Parts: sequence; structure tokens; C-alpha cells
Amino acid sequence: MVHVSDLLAVAPGHLDEVRRRVLDDYGPVMTELDVQLVHTWINPAVELIDRPTELLLLWQFPDVAAFWRARRMAAADARVLAFWDAVTPVLASRERKVLCDPEDTTVLR
Repeated sequence: MVHVSDLLAVAPGHLDEVRRRVLDDYGPVMTELDVQLVHTWINPAVELIDRPTELLLLWQFPDVAAFWRARRMAAADARVLAFWDAVTPVLASRERKVLCDPEDTTVLR
């Protein structure tokens, strides 16, 4: 199994908008690609009014092949491009990490 964490530093006043777009616009496309949103968190535990609030999204892929398939298909999907075009102006930064269990023998090393 492969996980991807997206850390979005959301500008003050835009957290609800970005969360809504993740759930309504981006999430359904990911579901079509066999990707599941398994957790969302904010850091700190309240929305900040004077600096960005971090929104952490944890996505789950059934296997390595699903990760690469979803990545390839998402890169060509107009809905995914529209999502990132819409949220990027209200992000101070974004970071993505691809994660796996080091004991998972199905993951290539």
C-alpha cells in the first residue's frame, strides 16, 4: 500500500474554501482513480487569522501500480488541473510526500 501526504499551507480566511474544494472537486476525481482520502488534519488545531493554517491530507493507494496509474491519469485530467489552479492562489506553500511501510514487500526499492 502507498500513501501520499499533501501538506497545504492555506492563507488566512481560505481554509473552508480549500477544504470544500478538496471534498467536492478533487476528492471525487481521486475516488474515480481508486484513491481514498483516509485522513484530514489541520495544524494547529484552530484556523489561524494572522498566518497560514496547515491542511494535511492523507491519501491511500491500494498498491504501487495504482499510484502510478492515478498519477498519470490525474496529470491529464482537466478537473485536477482546475482544482490546483483554483487553490494555488490561496496557498502559501504545498508539499507532497509519498510514503510506504518499510516492511511492505510489494513496494519496489
